[in-house]
Amino acid sequence: MKFHIADHVKARIVKYGHPTLFGPNRRALPQDAAIKLFDQVWNSGLRKELEDAIARKVSYEPNVVIERMESASMSYAVNYVDTSGASTLYECTFKVLCVAQVKSHTDVHTIDQMWFFAYGGGQPKLFCFEFATEEEKREFLAFAKKEGAKLICLRERLCSER
Repeated sequence: MKFHIADHVKARIVKYGHPTLFGPNRRALPQDAAIKLFDQVWNSGLRKELEDAIARKVSYEPNVVIERMESASMSYAVNYVDTSGASTLYECTFKVLCVAQVKSHTDVHTIDQMWFFAYGGGQPKLFCFEFATEEEKREFLAFAKKEGAKLICLRERLCSER
């Protein structure tokens, strides 16, 4: 799988990324050091996790990611989420929860944004559902619509029924 991540995007991802991945001094790094650090983290496992997420189609609607950002006090990043449908938001776990905004072309996946969320002690705000088929996904969405549940209410109901 081929990826394209522009150097200025790599540097921005490091600067605003999670200290678990990029260290506590990441914001003070010069651009060339930030790019090198991104490449190290990318090659140490983040790339593989994202490749797996894309292959398994672990993607989310923009409103789910925006809700997660707002609950994680990251409202400054909400405007960077592509809501036009030109990008796909893929989630993977590599030390923290990672969400990458990817524009896929025939053989290259271009990443223009990546956000990181730490796991806290409280109830998660983002739940992952994987469906084996599109039919299963449609059935689930029909159920949610029939119940008239917003995502947050449905989440609370599903958690309380386990």
